[in-house]
Amino acid sequence: MLPLQSDVTVLPRTGLVVRLARAEDIPALLSLGRLAHCETHYHFVPFDEAKVMTTVARFLTNTERHCVFIAEWEGRLVGFLAGLVEDYFFSSACYARDIIFYIDASSRGTALARQLVSAFTIWARRHGALEVQVGVSSGRKVDRAGQFLQRCGFTAVGGLYKRRLLP
Repeated sequence: MLPLQSDVTVLPRTGLVVRLARAEDIPALLSLGRLAHCETHYHFVPFDEAKVMTTVARFLTNTERHCVFIAEWEGRLVGFLAGLVEDYFFSSACYARDIIFYIDASSRGTALARQLVSAFTIWARRHGALEVQVGVSSGRKVDRAGQFLQRCGFTAVGGLYKRRLLP
């Protein structure tokens, strides 16, 4: 892995690039985001493209608190991780957490996920975070995702319990 300027990581001889997203990436992020939505527990919630575009635009412009890292394989967007830094509710110290972390099915099991987590962790450290939280709330392959995160140095500290209220 070669860290380059502007938070770009290139894995030599793989065709993999991990970098911060730019405005021109929004259409591809929307497309991949729609796939992510369909695969998760949240598929019953309507996908609002306008809201997603507004949120992504906010993340791309407020880079002191937000980030969107993308993974490209041979020029094609195949994964992303969006996150933010925020204060603990009981302290002015801050932590980083992901909002969404997704890898296209065709690229799972590759170095992409690890590189996105690494880029996010480095970003969080640069922004003063004391810790990084990455959640697994998709409802799919939760054990596998948890094992991956543990291999990346994360520790499980609880669970996420849901109760659907709408039919």
